[in-house]
Amino acid sequence: MRVSFSILDPLSKGRIDDAVSRYLRIPIEPSQAMIEGKILHEQWQTEVNETKCFPKEFGGAKLVNPETELKLTMIIDDWIEFVGVIDLLDQNMIVDYKTGRSGLNSYASTWQIKCYQALAEANGFKINEGYVYYFNQHKQKSSKGKFYLTEKTKEDAIEWIRTYASELHEALETYEQLTGNDKLDQIKDERV
Repeated sequence: MRVSFSILDPLSKGRIDDAVSRYLRIPIEPSQAMIEGKILHEQWQTEVNETKCFPKEFGGAKLVNPETELKLTMIIDDWIEFVGVIDLLDQNMIVDYKTGRSGLNSYASTWQIKCYQALAEANGFKINEGYVYYFNQHKQKSSKGKFYLTEKTKEDAIEWIRTYASELHEALETYEQLTGNDKLDQIKDERV
């Protein structure tokens, strides 16, 4: 079963329909905030790749060997393929960019950084720091949150993924039984 944080996170908050819709790749109309966030992510990726520094909105400090928009996968228990795109990885640090009006706290309390630590380490990186860099483009203000990452945070993240992937599997089986929708079988076939 191929899953990502953006599929499992709604499920962890009780939004089963959102998780199933994301898993089934049911298209949604992007909001203005989503469009703006994507544009900023692309600008920051270009800036980091060209300058080897953090984006100017986050102080512009020099980086050592940055990798941007790094798509990684890991297998858990031979049946879960967890995928993710890390916005920025440099040495022992991962950074996830967030934009909009929600505020840093709404993002810093999620499991995303811990899940990305597990993902990076499964791919040979040693990660002990994680950051959420938040930018409110409407007020032109930025802030950041720091996470100290350990073997325990990695183990906890893997258990979180395992738990919600199992719940998603059950939800998908129920969805299939209730709707008779063969789209689920098509997606399973495509992801094998």
